[in-house]
Amino acid sequence: MRRAIICIALMLALATACTAAGGERRNDERRSDERPRPAASAAAYQVPAEEMRGVRVEPDGDRTTITAADGSRHRLAGRFTFDALSSNGRLLYLVEHRPPAGSENYRVRLFNLRTGKLRPQPIADKANLETDMTGAPKARATTASGEWVFTLYRDPHHSFVHALNVDEAYALCLELPPCSCSDDGAWSLTLSANETKLHAVAGSREDAATFDLRAELGA
Repeated sequence: MRRAIICIALMLALATACTAAGGERRNDERRSDERPRPAASAAAYQVPAEEMRGVRVEPDGDRTTITAADGSRHRLAGRFTFDALSSNGRLLYLVEHRPPAGSENYRVRLFNLRTGKLRPQPIADKANLETDMTGAPKARATTASGEWVFTLYRDPHHSFVHALNVDEAYALCLELPPCSCSDDGAWSLTLSANETKLHAVAGSREDAATFDLRAELGA
């Protein structure tokens, strides 16, 4: 009889311990679920389809296929994505993604849709002839004529506007002041109504700059 009572007591104690442990595990799981998760990074800017005017640029590993609006196709060695078109639609600007894979190193290249040829020389900054850049595109603005395409880029330390003249095939870089460059913040480019001013917001409204395009572009 005494042995039976001891066994029952041990069974009850074990059941209580298991219940408590289960409750602790559930509480731990609940606390884990309630921990704040890091915010997802803001997506890089995607060029709207209407700006591509029927041109498709499709990278696949270390090769890229370009399909022109007339259906003609071209293959390039390397990884390229769409950047811009000239106002007459004959010149295609490409972002050439540079090694190492997954980095934000790039150059802008010019592809002639009429001849099917990639110009050997990358597009250079007219001010200093620099061709290699680093950054992720965050916002864009284009003049009504389509002659100038402005792209706001972020890298870990600063931000800048890549001003591309798509008809004359040259670029200028407009540097913003040092900023927090928050990847999850507000990024925007806005042209004034008369297109003489360009307002850039780089991650927050405190990190912003307004450029006088007449002075910057020499217009």
